[in-house]
Amino acid sequence: MDSAMHMFLAGYQHVAFPDLSDSRIHDHPATYVKSTSLDLVPFQERGMDLPGSATLLLASFCNILGLYCASSDIMIGVVSADRILHGRFCWDAETVWGDLVDETRRSLDRTAAGPNFTESELKSELGLKEDQSPFIALFVLDGPQNVHIPDDLLRSPLLLFDPSAALLSFRTSSRLVQPAVTDQLLSQIVVLSVHAAQNLTSKISSPPSYPADFTSAVQCLSADARASVYEHIRPVVIATNFILPYVQADPNAPAVFWYQTLAAGPIDKLVPETLSYRRTPYPSQQTGSIPDISAVASLRTGLLCAWIATRCFT
Repeated sequence: MDSAMHMFLAGYQHVAFPDLSDSRIHDHPATYVKSTSLDLVPFQERGMDLPGSATLLLASFCNILGLYCASSDIMIGVVSADRILHGRFCWDAETVWGDLVDETRRSLDRTAAGPNFTESELKSELGLKEDQSPFIALFVLDGPQNVHIPDDLLRSPLLLFDPSAALLSFRTSSRLVQPAVTDQLLSQIVVLSVHAAQNLTSKISSPPSYPADFTSAVQCLSADARASVYEHIRPVVIATNFILPYVQADPNAPAVFWYQTLAAGPIDKLVPETLSYRRTPYPSQQTGSIPDISAVASLRTGLLCAWIATRCFT
């Protein structure tokens, strides 16, 4: 690996854009663009020029993506006039917004001035498949009229900031993001960027209070209201209720089978390791007694693992 690339990728684990679509089957995916207006006054009140505002928007975009992906170390492809810049952005629980914005600006400066790695080079070093991108998403740094996006990157989600129209746009595919989720994502970026502009010394780990219509139904609705939202989903039997009769009938029966190695050849020649229902992790195993219904109900995790394993390996 090239030394410059080695330094850039040191400790990095590839992060892909999450599946925020509403279907597992995408027979006819469509690329679409969603836009929302962006009030630049909060940025101007803090003395930020347009490049500074764009940098703050990029930092906010990175943080939102990090929340969706449960990562604080992500790689963005920054679309400049004549090329794609590779930007890696990291933060931790103690990072404040001002530090992330400054680091984002320095990262862009270093990337623009230093060696630029191609998408194929990054993909090769990260061991990605042909249809994978090293970038979780793209961000347009210049005005839309000044950029050209290569065909092989057109499938990547893209956030575009058009300062002349005070417009923030997100272009993606229905294969990745359901359109209503894109509206929510844009709104979250706007709220977070305004919060960051007004609170540069606050920690990133302390996010703002989002308006109810920018959050999920689980977060913003009461239990009764959530029930009405998801009333089209039929009730299901809890896995522990399904597995409980087996536990009571024969607690020493194998609950989990697994193979330490999977050598080539007939499966009947392989010797599995086993774990009985009695030995699954719940407190009653300390006394060697068979768990009663209340114990099983309060310790669903261990039994759920056992149930999943029996479905997968038997």
